Amino acid sequence: MKSPPQPATVHELDRYGDPVLHRMASATRDRVTKRSSTPYSLNGARYKSEKSPDCIRGESTRSGSLNEMVMACGQDPKFPMIIFSTSQDTDSERNEVPGCRFRKVSFSDDTEVIDSRAMSAGQRRIRLTAFITKQDEDHMDPKIYVEQRVYEGVTDNTIVHELAFGGKIELDKEYEFLACGDEDRTLGKRDLMLRIVSLDQESFGNYLRGHTTYYGYDIKDNIYIDEESISKESPHTVWRNMSHAPYKISLNARDMQILRKAKQENRETMDDLSSEDIELLRLRFVGHGHPAEDNLGAGDLVIFVIYKP
Repeated sequence: MKSPPQPATVHELDRYGDPVLHRMASATRDRVTKRSSTPYSLNGARYKSEKSPDCIRGESTRSGSLNEMVMACGQDPKFPMIIFSTSQDTDSERNEVPGCRFRKVSFSDDTEVIDSRAMSAGQRRIRLTAFITKQDEDHMDPKIYVEQRVYEGVTDNTIVHELAFGGKIELDKEYEFLACGDEDRTLGKRDLMLRIVSLDQESFGNYLRGHTTYYGYDIKDNIYIDEESISKESPHTVWRNMSHAPYKISLNARDMQILRKAKQENRETMDDLSSEDIELLRLRFVGHGHPAEDNLGAGDLVIFVIYKP
């Protein structure tokens, strides 16, 4: 008598397509282990990434939106979160996470690297350099955070990855992180080639001052002008968190009236009647906001001049 058919037993595969030792799964209709799709697609064809012999393969152990990752990983008051990015977008409205402080380091590097061994497959890689201090060289469980641009329909979004190195970082070696590089609409999510460089404390501080934007460290002050005060040259009271700021500002009355007229006409053209208040002017004083915990930099002082009819 024949035995009834049994579901096949297969080895589970890791993200690189290799069997996972001592792990097996039953291939029944109700239980199917899905492999993560390869990050590359070109004209409908899919290709498997091959590890470069000269690099070390790392892994993204946690990822999420900018808001999710800053909320989850960036709440240590002594060590503000640092995110390394190839993007030069520093707009505060797109990057701020309400109530949280973090830093974003924008470094311009040779971002697209063609792998000549896989050029026919159209595979490309993104290269990024991150910096640490000498005292962090011996850290046995380092955490490096990087930013990735991904597409969802016609819009682009930001994903932050927490990278793991499998122990102490090997300096001046390239680490490869699959599908953690900026996405290309044709090639898909590209691999990230990351190199870690160690700097002494002074050089590290000087570097951060020139390449870092501090989010959550800004001081935002408001000046409110009405129909009566817009024509006066006297110093205007500056408001900070419902209290007076420690300074006042004088504004040219004629300039304010010209701005108000131009803004009102533009609002009528754009059919924007959602609010009667009009932002006449925004002044940003870089580096005059709250200082960072390590005193390596600071946020900005931003002054909004608001006309209230």
